Amino acid sequence: MLLKHLIQILSPKMTIRITSTTTPATPTTTPITAAPTEAATITTTTTPRSPLAPVTPPPTIHHAYMRSALQIATSALQSNEVPVGCVFVHNSRIIASGRNDTNRSLCGTRHAELVAIDKILATHPPSIFKETDLYVTVEPCIMCASALRQVGIRKVYFGCSNDRFGGCGGVLRVHEGDGVGGENKSRNGGGGYEVVGGIYSSSAVVKLREFYVQENGRAPIATSKKGRELKTDNLPLDVDIL
Repeated sequence: MLLKHLIQILSPKMTIRITSTTTPATPTTTPITAAPTEAATITTTTTPRSPLAPVTPPPTIHHAYMRSALQIATSALQSNEVPVGCVFVHNSRIIASGRNDTNRSLCGTRHAELVAIDKILATHPPSIFKETDLYVTVEPCIMCASALRQVGIRKVYFGCSNDRFGGCGGVLRVHEGDGVGGENKSRNGGGGYEVVGGIYSSSAVVKLREFYVQENGRAPIATSKKGRELKTDNLPLDVDIL
C-alpha cells in the first residue's frame, strides 16, 4: 500500500494497477557442505534389539571347591546318608573333607562339618581354623554353626539354605554378633565369621530330594515311598557372584 501511495503522488494522472499473485512454494533442496574435518553424510541404521540370552558367569575356584563337596554328598547319598558334604580349605588346599554319618554311626552329632573338624584337630593345631574356609553343600545347622564359631572358622560358603535348622540365616544367625541375636561383647571382639550362600544351591537341593524319595531302611518308622517322584522344579537360583 505504501508503494501504491507513493506512485499516485508522483504521477497523479497515471493509473497503476498492482496485482498480487501468490504462487505455491516449491520445496527446494539446499546442499550442505560439511566442514573438511566432518563427514559429509552420516548414516544411522537402527535394528530391532533382540532379547539377550542369560549370561552364565565363568566358574571360579569357589565353584570348584563346592563341586568337590557335592561329590562327597553324592557318596553320602549312595551310603543311605543325608547327602551333605563339605571340604575345609587352607592356603588353597583341601585339608579335610566330611559327609554325614549319622545313620551308620547311630550318632546324631556326626554331621559333615563335625566329622571334618575332628579330622583337622587330629593333625593340626586349632589355630589353623583362623585361616581356613569351609565349603558345605547345605547351610550349617545351629549345632554346626556354633561349632564353627567356637573353632574360629574364617569364612563359610554353602549351597542351599537350611530353612528348618539353619544356623547361618535359615533360622538363627549364630555366625553374627554374640551368636544369639545380640551384639558381640566378647573380650577380643571376635568369634563371628562371614557367610556366602547360594553356590550350586539347585544341585544341593536336588541331592536332598533324591534322598527323601528313596527308601530308608534305617528309619525308626519305616515309611513306604513307592510312587514318589523326584521333583526338579521350583529350585533356588544359584548365585552368580564370586
